[in-house]
Amino acid sequence: MQFSLLHGLAFVIFYPSGPIGLVQAALQAITPGGIRAQVPAVYLRVIPVVGLARGPSLLAAVTDCLFHEDAAVGASIAVLSATAAVTGLIVFGLGLNACMRKAAPGIHPRSPEGVDHPGITKLMIKA
Repeated sequence: MQFSLLHGLAFVIFYPSGPIGLVQAALQAITPGGIRAQVPAVYLRVIPVVGLARGPSLLAAVTDCLFHEDAAVGASIAVLSATAAVTGLIVFGLGLNACMRKAAPGIHPRSPEGVDHPGITKLMIKA
């Protein structure tokens, strides 16, 4: 029983922290050298303000304005989660195209012609 509980706890702690490092690595890869330190600094400053300060206030506003009932917090969480998921998918799609154009010039169909990136070419040949 305790062993499976530890596995569950490890899953809950380890896997959600993955995107934090991936975002930082992607920001470093696609940012020009002159502002490479400022972009992650702004990102690390904005994310806590938006997520921790605006999130609970937005939940309260949706509960009060949309449902007009204090007991509808669960429904408000569902509405905000669905909205955040759709918004995240849209932003991810826009960012993925831009990131691929920057990371792999000449390979991505929408990128300008350029020199092929050897690492990306090897990955694409294997796939």
